[in-house]
Amino acid sequence: MSDSEIAIVLREIIDSNAKLQLVHKVIKSIDLSLDSIDADSLEMDLIAPSLHHIYCMQSSVIRAAILRICCHIEMMSSEMITEKYYFDYLVSNSLDQKPPDPQPKVDDEKVAAFSYIFALLKYRKYLPMSILRGLISLYSNPVLAYSGQYKKLIVSILCEASLFCEDLIEIPEMCQIFVDSLIETGSPVISSLLSYSIENKLPIVRENRFLSPLLFPLAQLKPSEKLSNARRAISLFLRTWPGFLYYGIQSGAIIDLMRCLPHETDSVISILRDLLKLDGTIPAVTDGFCGLFLSILLKLDLIEKLNQIASAKPSAASFLNDLLPYTSHSGIYGVDLTQRMPNHSSMTSPNIPNSTLFDLAQTMIHDKQITSINNFVLDPDPKLWEWTPILILLTVVLPHNEAEANSNAARQFYKSLFNYFSGAFLTATAGKCATMVEPLFALIQLLMNKSWGSQIIESNTQMKNAMLQVLNSLRDNVAIDPSSPQWALFRCVTSLMSEGNGISILSHWGFHDILTTLGNKCTNPNLCETILGIVKLYPEADLSIPVFWQFLSSPNNDIHKIAINDLRRKRHTTPNFQLGGFRGLLMPHVKELCATNSISKLPIALNLLGEIISTDCQSLLTVATDKQLHEMLSQHSHIIYSLVLSREESLKFAPIDDEIKWWMEFGNLDYLRVFDKSIECTFTGNLDVSVTNEPAIFDHNGFAPAPPHLFGQLSRTQAGLEKLTPLIPQLVEQLEKSSSVDEKRAAMFALAHFASVPSTAEIIEKYDIAEKIIISALNSSSYVLKGTLISALSLFAQSLYLSSVLQRHNWQLFMFGSHQCVIPCNPLELFEPLEKTPPPLLTIDDLEGHSEAVTFLKQLANTLLVKSARQSLTQLLNTQKKDIALALYANELISNFHFSTDSRQFIYFLFRQTPLMKNVKFDYNQITRANVYAKLSELENSKTVDIPFTQITLPTKTPEMVQGELAKIPFPEAFLNDSDFLRLTNMTKEDFYRLNEKDQAKIRQRIVDQS
Repeated sequence: MSDSEIAIVLREIIDSNAKLQLVHKVIKSIDLSLDSIDADSLEMDLIAPSLHHIYCMQSSVIRAAILRICCHIEMMSSEMITEKYYFDYLVSNSLDQKPPDPQPKVDDEKVAAFSYIFALLKYRKYLPMSILRGLISLYSNPVLAYSGQYKKLIVSILCEASLFCEDLIEIPEMCQIFVDSLIETGSPVISSLLSYSIENKLPIVRENRFLSPLLFPLAQLKPSEKLSNARRAISLFLRTWPGFLYYGIQSGAIIDLMRCLPHETDSVISILRDLLKLDGTIPAVTDGFCGLFLSILLKLDLIEKLNQIASAKPSAASFLNDLLPYTSHSGIYGVDLTQRMPNHSSMTSPNIPNSTLFDLAQTMIHDKQITSINNFVLDPDPKLWEWTPILILLTVVLPHNEAEANSNAARQFYKSLFNYFSGAFLTATAGKCATMVEPLFALIQLLMNKSWGSQIIESNTQMKNAMLQVLNSLRDNVAIDPSSPQWALFRCVTSLMSEGNGISILSHWGFHDILTTLGNKCTNPNLCETILGIVKLYPEADLSIPVFWQFLSSPNNDIHKIAINDLRRKRHTTPNFQLGGFRGLLMPHVKELCATNSISKLPIALNLLGEIISTDCQSLLTVATDKQLHEMLSQHSHIIYSLVLSREESLKFAPIDDEIKWWMEFGNLDYLRVFDKSIECTFTGNLDVSVTNEPAIFDHNGFAPAPPHLFGQLSRTQAGLEKLTPLIPQLVEQLEKSSSVDEKRAAMFALAHFASVPSTAEIIEKYDIAEKIIISALNSSSYVLKGTLISALSLFAQSLYLSSVLQRHNWQLFMFGSHQCVIPCNPLELFEPLEKTPPPLLTIDDLEGHSEAVTFLKQLANTLLVKSARQSLTQLLNTQKKDIALALYANELISNFHFSTDSRQFIYFLFRQTPLMKNVKFDYNQITRANVYAKLSELENSKTVDIPFTQITLPTKTPEMVQGELAKIPFPEAFLNDSDFLRLTNMTKEDFYRLNEKDQAKIRQRIVDQS
């Protein structure tokens, strides 16, 4: 006997053919009640059949409401019930339902279906095959008005489902959707998914040609609209080790790509350029990949193929010209097919030596008769000044004749220039002031280096005020046009800042505080970038350092990044940068950030610090002997800290044992993340630390070197070598015995970095490291591990031992330009041959008693028979009862096999009024039933929709009210209190419900009549 109000009310609205409006109110009310009900107390064997019957009421609103209840119950249950009660068939049905006409902005039924799907993904980590087929059907719906808005969402769902659904091999359409979507969108997410699927042997990877459609847009005779995204997709996919080794080499995609070169030259060359990173000047993390790819292309006669089409295809000529320095085709090294033969009549002059320029200047002086300041007169009108003779005087005549330079005539000359530069010059147009800028700089430079000249500058109030005006504008964040002459005056200020006499002038002018607070006041990133680009750190940096420091200390992250990047530029342009830029600014700045644990700024500063000490021995020694930085780097970047430990001088400050312990427990594995990200960012062309958020990835003109590793740095010292050598057997054991690919890779990189130091050669040979890492990778099915093998072997220092191992395994040292790597001579020897594994043959048992209908249903999957099968089914099922068993069979059929969207919709239409579960008759508690009917009446008359059914309270009615408003209610006793019921019937409610239904009906009628 059931006490479930939910089971009873569902049964009642079915039996009474309740109006859809009431049905919807009841369903929503039940949904609101579920949270207050224990899932185990739900009588699902009674409730589920009713939900199926109500779903067939031909209303999208009702279907959506039923899906929400089914989803709610699924989430309440301790174990999955969706397939047990065929709720998955309902979800699939709703996915294939055409939207209401007119089509609403939001299809509530589809929303409910997708909500159910997301709940299953999140909490069950599973999607039934029926739902997967429904999603594929909706995605494939040719009516874009129905399917277009869902395609991206469906791809996302299928991507997630592919990670944990084991029966996907039975749905080959999924992989086709992924490939199509990758071609259409160039999505990096799908590219990553396919790479992950290959690496982890997920079911969607069926056989070696499943990715062939990726090249279809390149193989078409007419250009495809999808060509651009397809090109990007192929590049994204091939730059991963699984994509490159499995798809590119094992599946023959590189060979197919080369076949497309003659008729789709631009696209193929674009892909090759994306994947071949060749023009770097340092050993880069991509060398192994690029070297292997280039060697394969050369074996496929890339040079010859390019040569054949170069005359007709400019992109081929350009690529060939770029490629030749990295190949052995020396016979055509010097031919630049992208350039026309030079026209000698239009050729520019070669670089002219300085001595010649000096002679030329002397000739100009004599030609213009400018040999002395004494015979040079400035026109009263500055507009008529000739700036070339003025520049000659300031740069050639006066610097070599101090007597004349300090003469009255010269002083008058300077005064006139200062008057102009501090007045009319500031309002001159950019075009006119261009010729005046160099004389201004020459004037300041000439006077600043002389004691008497410094006095002339210092005493010139007009120039002081003009410079002050510019500084105040910058402090007030006034946007100054880049071509404005005001920047020329600011450049003069920075020249004064970088010379001893100039600093004295600025100090006497009271500019010191103004300049040192400029970084605090200026908050416009564009202004700050221009200012810092002009500030000099040489020859004197006593004032420039505190000025620059304020920009480094700016709370604005953008300005801080600008300051760091400017230091990076100054490193290559400033003499003695190690003193002013590195020791004076960067090291104190890193210490400050470490002390304050500035999460956003510290990686950017550490990145520059690591980049410098990785390439500059003097800077490395400075850091290695700084005890404070030892403590800070060991806490904030173990990878950069490993560089410091490469110097013997550092070991007295270093906690070596603690550092080794960290690397063995965490660092070796964490190194994989940094190494992989450095490869990814090199390919994407974005090595900015603010993007990578990894300070140990250094950017050398778009190329990242292999990040430093403790085993490749500490081993450079004798004490470090002694500490690390005993750990080699442990790493070898991890390499050979671990079942984890990541642990194998971690050990492989640690051993390879150790082997990169020449002094470790005897140890490497003793433990036969090269042999063991090759065997470990070849015996593994992991494509990532095989790729890591190439990167790792390329790190080894060259030795006779390495050469013998490589020769034994048919590997080679491949050199291209300034790069080199170790690669297999025959890349196919990395793998076992691929075996084509056909998908399993699915079968489902035929349904007895419906052989004819079953045959026609199966024929709906055949495009040749579908038309006649539809006609036959329509005729057959119009005369034959469509029972539940046949409806279930049809749903099972379309869940296990591919049917077109049109055929699926036809099947759903045939069985639209056939529930998938048989209606269950059950006994119920009569008191509960009476209360349910009463609640149903209250709910129907209520204007409030959001009422949980279990929380509806029944108002107590007087006998008089029963005769009126409740006369038509089947169970009026539910509204009477016990005393009124006893007075009217002379019995208690308990005795009343013990009577049979006929006697109960008589008493109910008497209650209404007596009232």
